[in-house]
Amino acid sequence: MAQKLISICIPTYNRATFLQECLESITAQFSDQKIRDEVNVFILDNQSIDNTKEISDKFINLFDNVKYIRDSKNRKIAPGIIEAASLADGKYIWVFSDDDLQTNNTLKFIIDAININQPDLIISNLNSFFGKLSAGNDK
Repeated sequence: MAQKLISICIPTYNRATFLQECLESITAQFSDQKIRDEVNVFILDNQSIDNTKEISDKFINLFDNVKYIRDSKNRKIAPGIIEAASLADGKYIWVFSDDDLQTNNTLKFIIDAININQPDLIISNLNSFFGKLSAGNDK
């Protein structure tokens, strides 16, 4: 299997309701097989005691590119982010908060930008730069 372009890594702890909305916003874009082939999602559960696993299982059962990992210990936020990012196997790592949402076509936009510009790093708040990054724009 070829390496994915983007690994979305989501650390989470007791925020199943937010996580569900987050995953819905990401996986809604997986109806495009090209997007699905380029992206995988890693959910790192920081030993939640809510229904985080059950929410994750819904998406795992629908999408073979969504993975759930229960952390071996309860970590604070920064170590949790680092541990989540360590799960990635894509060329790019996108650490995504469990309460963040992607808008329609976000992944297509990011994938197109990567393919055009080949950046080493992308730092984004999509509301800040959405629409400003275009073909040939290397700023």
